[in-house]
Amino acid sequence: MQNRLIYHILVKFFQKGNPALFPPKGFYRYQEPEVIHGDLAGVLQSLPYLHDLGVDTIWLSPIHPTRTTHCYDVEDYFDLDPYQTSTDQNTRFNVFHHLIKKARELNIKIILDLVLNHVSHSYRGHKIPSQLPRPKVCRPTNSQERQWSHTFTYWHKKDKATEEFLIGVGRYWLYQGVDGFRLDYVPGRSRMFWKRFCDAMRRMNPEVILLGEAWEAKGSPARNYQFLNRYREVYKKPVFGSLFDFTLQSAIVQGLGQGHLLGLAQAIQRSLAMIGKDFAPTIFLDNHDMPRFLNRVTDPRLLFAGLIICAMYPGNWCIEYATELGVSGHHHGGKVEESGRVRMPWERLHSGHKLHDLVKKLAHLRRVFFQDQLLIRHVDEKHLLLQRGSWYGLIVKHSINYPYRSAWDRGSETAITTGQRLEPGGYLLSEVK
Repeated sequence: MQNRLIYHILVKFFQKGNPALFPPKGFYRYQEPEVIHGDLAGVLQSLPYLHDLGVDTIWLSPIHPTRTTHCYDVEDYFDLDPYQTSTDQNTRFNVFHHLIKKARELNIKIILDLVLNHVSHSYRGHKIPSQLPRPKVCRPTNSQERQWSHTFTYWHKKDKATEEFLIGVGRYWLYQGVDGFRLDYVPGRSRMFWKRFCDAMRRMNPEVILLGEAWEAKGSPARNYQFLNRYREVYKKPVFGSLFDFTLQSAIVQGLGQGHLLGLAQAIQRSLAMIGKDFAPTIFLDNHDMPRFLNRVTDPRLLFAGLIICAMYPGNWCIEYATELGVSGHHHGGKVEESGRVRMPWERLHSGHKLHDLVKKLAHLRRVFFQDQLLIRHVDEKHLLLQRGSWYGLIVKHSINYPYRSAWDRGSETAITTGQRLEPGGYLLSEVK
C-alpha cells in the first residue's frame, strides 16, 4: 500500500442522498450538533466529485447499526445501519453493493472502518452467525478504555475464540466486496492477534488495504516510531500495510504553527525512513478525533502549505472530508476532540474554491512524480524547500524575499525571481534555479 490518496467520509455528516431516511426523534443516545444524517446514497452521489478531485480510496466511517452519530458503538458487525442504507432489511445490502460497484467503475477502492477492540453495550449477540465462535468480553484494561467505558464494552484480549470471531468479521466484509479496512485503536489488541488477522485477510485478497490507527500519545517522536514498528511487522513478516503517522501530523501542525520548520524537516526524515517494500506510513493534517487544522493553525494560507507537504510525501495521504473546502471545527461546545465533526459545506463549491483546485492539482502531481524520491533541499526558520523530481514545494512560514535565482510558480502560472516578496503559505514550483 503506497501513494494512495484516501478520503475519509464521516457518513452522517457528509451528504444526504435519500431524504426519506431519518431516524425517529430521540433514537440516538448521543447526537452531535452538526449531524445531517448523511447516508450511502449521498456517498454514491458524490463519487463523480471525489473522482474529479483525484481520490483513489474512500474510507467510510462505521456503517453498522449504532445509537450514536459517530457510529463507533457498533451493535451488529454483520448488518448495516438502516439510516445509512435502507430501513428495508431486504434492500439494505443492495445499496451498499451498488456503491461498491459504482466506485470500482471509477477505479476507487472502498475501505471500512472496522472497530475490533470494543462495541456497544447493546451488541446483538443473538445475531452472531452460527458458524462463528461466541466471543467473550472483559473489563477495561487501561485508563483510555476506562474513560470510554460509559459507551463501550470491550472484547476479551486473550480468548482465542474471541479472536477467531473478530477475524471472521473481517472475512465477512471482504466477502461483501470491500477492498480493505481502517483498523481502529490498534493498541487495544495484541501484536500476534493483528498478525493473524492481517495474514487471514491477505489470504482472501493479497492486495487488501490494511491501514491501522496506532499511536502513543505521551511518547517522544523516537518512541512513537518504535511503537509503529511494533505493528509494522512481527517476526520480520509484514502486518499492516500502513499506519497513520501521528508524529508527523503533530510536527506539521507545530512547525506551521508555533514551532519551527527545522523540527518539521527532521520529522519528515524520520517518517521517510519507515517506508519500505511492504509498508508506507499515511500522512494527514487532521481527523475526526481532533480539532481541524484551521483551529490550530489560524492563518488559512498555511493550510496551502500543509496540503503541499502531505501531497509531496511519498507514502499515503489521507484527507479528512471537507478539508479541500477550508472548513474549521464547530463552536457548539462539547469535547474539543469532536469539534472537527462538521457538516460538509457543499455550497462553497458553487463559487469555486482555491483549496479544492489545489488538491486536484496536487493529486495529479502525485501521480506524475510517483517514482521520484522526496528530498529536503533547504530548511531554515522562515522557509522549507521540498523536491520530487522537477516538482518543488516551497513552504514559507514568515514573509521572505525569494532566495533563489528564479522559478516557475505552477499555481499562479507566473515566474518568480530573486528578491521577490513572498507571503506565508505554500507555493508549487518548477524550474527552481
